[in-house]
Amino acid sequence: MEKVLISDKVHENCKRILEEAGVVVDYRPGLKGDELLAALAGCSGLVVRSATQVTAEIIEAGRDLKVIGRAGVGVDNIDVDEATRRGIAVINTPEGNTISAAEQAIALMFALARNIPQAHNAMKHGEWNRTAFMGTEIRGKTLGVIGLGKIGREVARRARGLSMNVICYDPLVSSSAAESVGAQLASLETVLAKADYLTLHVPDNERTHHMINAEALAQTKKGVRIINCARGGIIDDDALLAALDSGHVVGAALDVFHTEPPDMDSPLIQHDHVIVTPHLGASTTEAQQLVAEQIAELIADALVNGNIRNAVNMFPVDRVTYERATPYVDLAEKLGALQAQIIDGHPVALTVEYYGDALEHPTGLLTSAVLMGLMRELESGTVNLVNAPMLAQERGIRVDELRTTGQEDYSSLITVKLTSETESGEEQTRALAGSVFGEDSERIVRIDGYTCDLIPEGHVIIIWNKDVPGVIGEVATTLGKHNVNIAFGSFSRERPGGRALTTYMLDSEVDEATLKHLDSLDNVLRVKYAHLR
Repeated sequence: MEKVLISDKVHENCKRILEEAGVVVDYRPGLKGDELLAALAGCSGLVVRSATQVTAEIIEAGRDLKVIGRAGVGVDNIDVDEATRRGIAVINTPEGNTISAAEQAIALMFALARNIPQAHNAMKHGEWNRTAFMGTEIRGKTLGVIGLGKIGREVARRARGLSMNVICYDPLVSSSAAESVGAQLASLETVLAKADYLTLHVPDNERTHHMINAEALAQTKKGVRIINCARGGIIDDDALLAALDSGHVVGAALDVFHTEPPDMDSPLIQHDHVIVTPHLGASTTEAQQLVAEQIAELIADALVNGNIRNAVNMFPVDRVTYERATPYVDLAEKLGALQAQIIDGHPVALTVEYYGDALEHPTGLLTSAVLMGLMRELESGTVNLVNAPMLAQERGIRVDELRTTGQEDYSSLITVKLTSETESGEEQTRALAGSVFGEDSERIVRIDGYTCDLIPEGHVIIIWNKDVPGVIGEVATTLGKHNVNIAFGSFSRERPGGRALTTYMLDSEVDEATLKHLDSLDNVLRVKYAHLR
């Protein structure tokens, strides 16, 4: 039975759902250090929130780990690269706290507009001073939304319901997508210049780290108010502090920080015009229950059924889409595995072309499957859909993906072209093409331009030969002498008397002596043997 360790406090439904799926659960929130390392022994899954730092050391200790689940959105506390290298899927729940985070941003906007925390503190200290906390209405004001992902869209919808004008910046969304939530797509410069309130909903990465810096703040409208419920690293704290001190920014509401917990005595946190909350975006009863249930369902599906969804380190695909694509995933893997077994030299470049019905499925997933088949033949450790692209990259294999149109003899086609470099420094390219007939009948239909009909399973011999009388008989006789039975064969030639290709499905494996005997036949040009699982 699969075993999962839960090392952070999550809603009780997480444990219940996993156990109902037949998974053994070790619920031990608060584990640290050596105790955590020891508890990972024999665990195929790990569930965390933000408290557990899943470092390379922890990942190494979890030698049996197949999946790490984050009950929430951010995976900053997980060494995703190390997990990917070891073939461990890192799964999150990006939708579970969407509404809670959006509502937190709206709540902080109201708090900024009406000085609610400051007025509250004054009354707690016995002061009644209505004029000191004059606020502004948000009706008719312009809200600038940077990042129109799931949370950004929900914020935009709510702002429109509050009669605000909403403009947004997100280079990855279309104008129609922005308009569907009542927002107008604009450049970053326009959003900065026009926003009365500026709310941030982007990840902290190379493109976005400190994107709200001194230069960006100088472009904002004087009197702007800034809300950050995303990641602390998006804002340059020193630049924000200077803008607050000058009065250019009249208020900021921060729910996230560079380091958490932050230095409580820092000038930014103690600033009179800054509202701070301790990362409460997902801290609602509903959100915590929902993310706990979602991560349990995702991990159970991964461990029990082998369906990996919501993994941040592999091509994103939902369960229904994956199930529909399964025959194409299997075919893609077999094409990669066959290429690895029949190439000469080491691979340097891979091109995968998709045609027809194959384009109805996520091609990123299918390319990962090709790489998984290829790398499983070249690597000794764990290789799966998660780490196959990284392993190929580490070997210096360039990967390209093409979509083709035009007329073909097949309704669907996946063509895998692999270029390798031989010991002499020469490059060789081999092309294999496969198709799916009906719902799940997989076939390899072309090898180096020759038509064939090969079921990609079991023991296979591919022979390039001269198209002369008697060659097929010679091959069959040789196999018979070595006690190898032919189950099925297909034959193709470029022209009469030219070169030809013969493929055989066999009932047993072929030893080196048999291959050498075949290769020595006068009319045989090349022989390749493969075993497809």
